[in-house]
Amino acid sequence: MTFHKYPSLVSIHKYNQILEEPEIVITEKIHGTNARFGYVDGKFRVGSRNNELDVDGPDLQHFAFVGFLKSHGYIGRIESLPDDTKSKGIIVFGEYFGGGIQREIKYYDDKNFRIFDIMVGGELKDYDWVRDFANILCIPVVPELYRGKPDIAVINDLRSGPTMCGTGMREGIVIRPPMPKKVNIDKGYATAEYLILKYRSPEFEETTSAKKSQELDKNAQLYKHYAQAFAREYTTGPRLRHVIDQLREQGIQCEDMTSMGEVLKAMHKDISKEGYTDLPPQVEWGLAAKYITHETKNLYREYLEQKLAV
Repeated sequence: MTFHKYPSLVSIHKYNQILEEPEIVITEKIHGTNARFGYVDGKFRVGSRNNELDVDGPDLQHFAFVGFLKSHGYIGRIESLPDDTKSKGIIVFGEYFGGGIQREIKYYDDKNFRIFDIMVGGELKDYDWVRDFANILCIPVVPELYRGKPDIAVINDLRSGPTMCGTGMREGIVIRPPMPKKVNIDKGYATAEYLILKYRSPEFEETTSAKKSQELDKNAQLYKHYAQAFAREYTTGPRLRHVIDQLREQGIQCEDMTSMGEVLKAMHKDISKEGYTDLPPQVEWGLAAKYITHETKNLYREYLEQKLAV
């Protein structure tokens, strides 16, 4: 049985048919790192979004998520589930966040984990089932902000505001029907499998640079400023870890500075796929790429330093 990773999300701008659903659920989108764990093929398994981790190894990567699960007793709770439940294969998906995991939003000082979905037998369960089962596991879920008929005014209002998981701002929201619904949404470089949409807050959204571009004139300093802002929005720690995971799957280990060139190429490619259309039209890609390179080098050096310090 496959240890599935969580389906891709797309922006509400790419699929506004969500407004045609009879009922939707809106939850807070937490800014951390996507993580999963569960019982598949007769054993406990754990991973980041893209890589499976060694439950019994040192787990030097991904902010010691395995150690977090062990210290909070989550592994034992999964292993103690009835055999008929485990035999189907159960995977818990959630956001791992808090102190030291992300820089952009202030959550709790300690690390936390919130469930946002559960898969059994390779299929996502309905929203109410997930909430009830999370209660059985004694694991908190992402905050619910709204449930009812689709209302664009409500959606636009809830995307902003303070987080319910600390003292910082809200990254945004996740919108979905309460019953899992499979769709085919073309993202340009991937296809979304389920109707689960994201909508970032104006304070956080990665398209801030594009919106402000309407006010730009031909001032080169402003172009530089927005190129830098674009690079900072897209060149993040979670994206770097995603890129490193992809390189490892290709046999590139990223253990020292000799891999810097491969990391830079992969980061540029990943950002261009997702964010090229969000770059203000007055700003050339080459200028943004210069600052993406600068940000990536700093992040990769920090990554290697943290690894050596362990």
